[in-house]
Amino acid sequence: MIYLVGGNGFIGRHLKLVLEKNKIEYNDLPKNTQIKSNSKKHTVIYLAGMKGNFRSDIVGTIDSHVNNLVHFIDANFESIDKFIYISSIKVYDLITDFYSLVTKKDISLENIYISSKILGENLVLNKFKDKARIIRLSNVVGSDSKNTFLDEIIESALQGNIQLNSSLEFERDYISVNDAAKLIFQILTSGEKLIYDVASGKNISNKQIVDILVSLTNCEINISNTNNLLDLKPPVDISNLASEFDFRPESVIVSLPRILREKYENSR
Repeated sequence: MIYLVGGNGFIGRHLKLVLEKNKIEYNDLPKNTQIKSNSKKHTVIYLAGMKGNFRSDIVGTIDSHVNNLVHFIDANFESIDKFIYISSIKVYDLITDFYSLVTKKDISLENIYISSKILGENLVLNKFKDKARIIRLSNVVGSDSKNTFLDEIIESALQGNIQLNSSLEFERDYISVNDAAKLIFQILTSGEKLIYDVASGKNISNKQIVDILVSLTNCEINISNTNNLLDLKPPVDISNLASEFDFRPESVIVSLPRILREKYENSR
């Protein structure tokens, strides 16, 4: 049996559609619930965690990523055969800049979020060894997502004015929620590596996003913090996804008009 922890969230809802399409049985399991079974043949997909709203509840973020995870594993360890932990591609920001982090007096909320994800990953790997799978997601987008950067600027565009607080040259990797859900399923059923970076493999700049939104909505744009230093990162290497799963991601440039239209229709 497959148990989804946090399965009612944005990614979980789309993962359920993929499981149902493939006629895979699953159950939702609250994070504070014990699996009622003597059989050690169960798979857990742990999707629980704070996403775009983590800055408003950093204590809840640590609880979700670490404390609740520890309690869940302790309560269910004997019943779990495979454990899939949904993490974030942001962990590389901390791994590659750890010296800078520990020498700074002012630790950002983002770094606390990333640190809690890294701790969660290590807890799962330590407990489940080769039965663990870590999936590091990039910025997942879809018409029913909430509280992300893309959600905020789309909402602003629909209201007629985008307030951009970062440079137009700033880049992010975006992956569609449909692509992410399909890859989670493929990793669940046949993935052999311990850690997967799930991304589109192509960085998209704020300018590319804003240009599309302006052309579609005729909104105005105001930019602040244009003097911020850019920390441009190389594209995520997804060559293993292409070779292992024949992954061909949909570009956010292609999906953005549809996402904008659906968000507009949902807001009416």
